[in-house]
Amino acid sequence: MKPLRAQRSSTKLTPAGRILLPVAAASLIASWAAGGLLGLFAATACALLLVAPILTALHLRGLRVAPPGPLQVQVGDPFTLEPVVTNASTRLHARHVTLACGAGDTLDARPAGHLLALSSGGSRRVPVVHRLHSRGRHRRLDLVLSSSFPFGLVRRRLHFVLPVELLALPRLGSLNDLGRLPSGQRRLVQDHRQLDRGEEEFYGVRDWREGESLRRVHWRISARRDRRIVREFRHRAEPPVHVVLATRVEDKLPVGTPRRLFERSVSLAATVAEHFLRRGCSVRLTLAGEETRRIEPARGRAGLLRILTALAEVRATDGEPEPALEPVVSRARAAGELPIAVLAGAAARPPGDRVILDVEDRGLDRVFLPGRPWGMRAPFALGGLR
Repeated sequence: MKPLRAQRSSTKLTPAGRILLPVAAASLIASWAAGGLLGLFAATACALLLVAPILTALHLRGLRVAPPGPLQVQVGDPFTLEPVVTNASTRLHARHVTLACGAGDTLDARPAGHLLALSSGGSRRVPVVHRLHSRGRHRRLDLVLSSSFPFGLVRRRLHFVLPVELLALPRLGSLNDLGRLPSGQRRLVQDHRQLDRGEEEFYGVRDWREGESLRRVHWRISARRDRRIVREFRHRAEPPVHVVLATRVEDKLPVGTPRRLFERSVSLAATVAEHFLRRGCSVRLTLAGEETRRIEPARGRAGLLRILTALAEVRATDGEPEPALEPVVSRARAAGELPIAVLAGAAARPPGDRVILDVEDRGLDRVFLPGRPWGMRAPFALGGLR
């Protein structure tokens, strides 16, 4: 994309400039009586304060920015943007430029990237560390380039509004021991332990194929047969996991509470899906609300990315979640799947022995930890999100 010009600019005194300004004014007044060196100092200080804004504006005037390419990131985690900064000036070099960025009104004033020097007519890709605090698609990025070169008395800021394609995936938490759930969710514990009894059983041996991992090579048999022999395992049948997220929340809650609870339920649904995908299970996702949306069963990193992408774009609606959950959970049980329903602030808990995870339950705090892994267990690596 063609480099863009700054939408607006501003100039402010730095702390050094704010100190020098009254000193220069006082020296200028005193020089009328004393003259001599005091007058020379006052003249020099006033000249610096007049020339500094002009020089600072001139050496930043030619800067243009090309927006970075599409990125997929996770909410709250730092990531690196790489906008291309170009100096369209024909003579002056840009020096000691800092970069700060944000999304919309969340501009961070702290420098996140640095450009020491950029020659006239040159361009450079500058790494800028940033983080997003809300999930979903972000199509605007505010970028500020600033510098106080050459005297450090005034700071010039160039404000760019860049069109971007940033997809912020919901933040993954961690599940502790599911056996610590309240007694009403014992079904989840039983299915969880049943899946833990092993995913593979020994089936036989066969010849090693080119490109296969060496971890399953049976070295003793390979030595006897003078060729590589690998163990072959057969996967045990496991019930697919069906994560159901209720997109409706109560509208009779304090201001701001529905949004906070729903964001927590989205993070919990993502964490549950990641938990079972890590163990090789097939996971299906259903977003139950005014319009039900289904994500087909998937495995591994590709499946996790599809699920997280759907959860990144889901929005909450007001209403009672029970009518939307009832048919989805019933069909999941009839299909032999393990349904895990996640909801936020249900007025009436669904009846029966269905697996319900309500983020308002205090007992859930002992199981679900948002945003941090339990102990040394890190979240399932996504890898290659660019």
